[in-house]
Amino acid sequence: MTISNFRDMYLTELQEARSVETQLVEALPRMRQATTDPSLRQVIESHLAVTQAHRDRVGAILNGHGAALSEHETNRCGG
Repeated sequence: MTISNFRDMYLTELQEARSVETQLVEALPRMRQATTDPSLRQVIESHLAVTQAHRDRVGAILNGHGAALSEHETNRCGG
């Protein structure tokens, strides 16, 4: 996808935001397993729930615009 207008840029940034949230949803359980501190484990679990909600909200916005959920590949620098 080539970014040629503000809508494309908006959707691109939402796709990238969802990608980041998805990566965190995958990484946080591993972090939770790696810690032995009960309070840190609880904080990570809470953060995981918030991150999943963020990912889902961004996905709903993308769906509302009829855009793909996955990130696109483009050369934003033009070179």
